[in-house]
Amino acid sequence: MITVNGKTSAVAYSGQSILGLLNKLEVQTDRVVVERNGVIIKREVYDSLLLENQDQIEVISFVGGG
Repeated sequence: MITVNGKTSAVAYSGQSILGLLNKLEVQTDRVVVERNGVIIKREVYDSLLLENQDQIEVISFVGGG
């Protein structure tokens, strides 16, 4: 099980890349930062870094305004 934004997911994300997770969540990668187990992940490794069981993922979206 992997926790995404504080919610434990019943979907088996283990073994998928962070990019794969973001695509399934329909998240635009250019407007987010991903934190895995308390560490911010560089965008360059989203497609190669694989998720593991018990990972804690936070997807943080940027919001603009004025």
